[in-house]
Amino acid sequence: KAILIEDAAAGSYLLPRLRLEAPIGVPRPITVQPDADKATRLHAEALVIEQGRVYLKKGAPWLKELQLELAQFPRGRYSDQVDSISQFLKRAESRRLSWDRAECINMFTGKPRRKKR
Repeated sequence: KAILIEDAAAGSYLLPRLRLEAPIGVPRPITVQPDADKATRLHAEALVIEQGRVYLKKGAPWLKELQLELAQFPRGRYSDQVDSISQFLKRAESRRLSWDRAECINMFTGKPRRKKR
């Protein structure tokens, strides 16, 4: 487990505080240096989304809000969740992370994950 925090804006304030005062059981935050604007970072990860390789937790309480933010990006009022997805995908790809997708829906199509035959 990891917590990624961008070293910009509020993250610059939050990083040192979390390093000093992190609650027990919470991983030490990892500093992420933004290398481009939010739209460019998401565009760099778009291929894995379009290929249907990104899944979201089916029935999660935050799912509808996230889907709305994704649909409105980059012109929507909010973009932090979209930005965190691009940061996660970049890290996951570089570390070849995997996770249980049994209860997930495809991020691009919204359809449940197909079971392997």
